[in-house]
Amino acid sequence: MATPKLSDEEYERIRPRGGCLLLAAPLFAVPAVIMAYLYLFYSGYQGVAPSGNTVQMQFHSCDEAGQMVLARAEDMGLGNTILTATDNGFVLASVLPDREDAAAEIATTFGSVGLFALRAGDIELANQDDVVDASVRLDITMTPSTLINLNEEARKRIYRHIKDVPEGKMEVWLEGEMVWDYGNQRPMINGEIEVPPSAADDQARMKLAAHRAIVLNNGPLPCAIELQGVTTVSRIRP
Repeated sequence: MATPKLSDEEYERIRPRGGCLLLAAPLFAVPAVIMAYLYLFYSGYQGVAPSGNTVQMQFHSCDEAGQMVLARAEDMGLGNTILTATDNGFVLASVLPDREDAAAEIATTFGSVGLFALRAGDIELANQDDVVDASVRLDITMTPSTLINLNEEARKRIYRHIKDVPEGKMEVWLEGEMVWDYGNQRPMINGEIEVPPSAADDQARMKLAAHRAIVLNNGPLPCAIELQGVTTVSRIRP
């Protein structure tokens, strides 16, 4: 049987419009976001070799803090890091990133104690001794947060509290400051605490999320650390 020929009016009515392409947008957008996420994750995992000045940072501290600071330096990806003990502390020699404020930022990360607490009012549900590890997590929009993984004992306390006080909330404290809170009705997965950084822009948020992860992953410090001076050993430019 011959196919009936459509009139121009009928063809115009059923002809696909350009707007139909919007329906296909998710087919292209989702893979694009996934590929971008994987690329960003790969780039962050590989890291970027420091290309700034080689400096010696002298700290007044106890001997035990030196190894913890060295671990933080390695997590930060600093280059050619060497720790040398002194009479009243230690000296850390390293290649810094090529930024004017690099030494000050790094000294802040080195000197942060690494205090963590999850509280429900006056009740402490977990502290830094319960931290198994900490890392940076990126969501699907590339927004960073600090992910804190707690041990089994802390998880049990938290879940018991959520069950007993379903309408309450929990507060996250870092370095003695309340930085985030959770309603008890929000489900927790595997005892993980996710702390979004409050900062002005994407770069500042990433720095803060990474700073918190490094400090909590290598902490708490056994004693206070005081930066006494920074000496430039070699410069990248005259």
